[in-house]
Amino acid sequence: MPFLSVPYTITNPSAINGRPETESITTYLASLISSAFTLELSQRPKGIEKGQLVADQKPLRILDLCTGTGCIPLLMYAILYPRIQNLRIAGVDISPTSVSLAKENLKHNIKGGFLQEKANEQLSFYHGNVFSDDHGAGWANHTAWDVLVSNPPYISPSAFNKTTSRSVRNYEPKEALVPHRDPIDPTKEKISEDADIGDAFYPRLLHIAQQVHAKVLLMEVADIEQATRVVELVLGTGRWEACQIWRDWPGARKEKGKRKKEVIIINGSITRVMGEGNGRAVLAWRGGGGKMLGLSERYRWL
Repeated sequence: MPFLSVPYTITNPSAINGRPETESITTYLASLISSAFTLELSQRPKGIEKGQLVADQKPLRILDLCTGTGCIPLLMYAILYPRIQNLRIAGVDISPTSVSLAKENLKHNIKGGFLQEKANEQLSFYHGNVFSDDHGAGWANHTAWDVLVSNPPYISPSAFNKTTSRSVRNYEPKEALVPHRDPIDPTKEKISEDADIGDAFYPRLLHIAQQVHAKVLLMEVADIEQATRVVELVLGTGRWEACQIWRDWPGARKEKGKRKKEVIIINGSITRVMGEGNGRAVLAWRGGGGKMLGLSERYRWL
């Protein structure tokens, strides 16, 4: 099954399929990073060779939590490597089956010539629970990750029963779609409202982003309502410079006659809404993250 130009295999019903919308936002994020890097190379000071600037570039570290079968890391590597050879990408999932499939997909893509042989050294997958502070020896060994990406379980129990298709309910692993009522302690009884259950992963992802000093954070969501709640969480930390909400196709141009720039006001802050379709992701950045994405400081107000 292809995920843009990167094929992957699904060989177990306990692993979730990659969605076109996930492919879209992943591609858009990687394209922003790649374009900004290319622009930086073109604006290098006189007397500094392009090759020297590339050689001096620190590794770009990308962490994908709830990676599933590895679609997001594989696609980001495929897009970024032609421009940025100094890469470190890791995917983490709580399912040992999904991690095994991700590793198989990495081997499959290298063997098929879709990814460089070097991907074996630069792309890794680990078994881990994002709600546990005992990360062990894998992805947490690096004290800093530049970019944190996650497509976590985000569907509330009622939405799973009412809005998902029969094929999703019957054949997709529910644990990859619907957060447990208490991800920290699954033995507890119901402790929160329906929407709170759907939002359970986002505070934890923000906490991890702080731990790993991420400059860019992209989190997939179910719809514009959930995106708004997640932006409120991000702004509430006081640690991020700006946010955007991405629709399914964030790079799509607006149709003629429509407003060119869509914004919403959340907690008194202007948040840009990008693209067409349903609300699909929340992007946040800080520090050098704006430069990494090619976004200027005043971009958030446009």
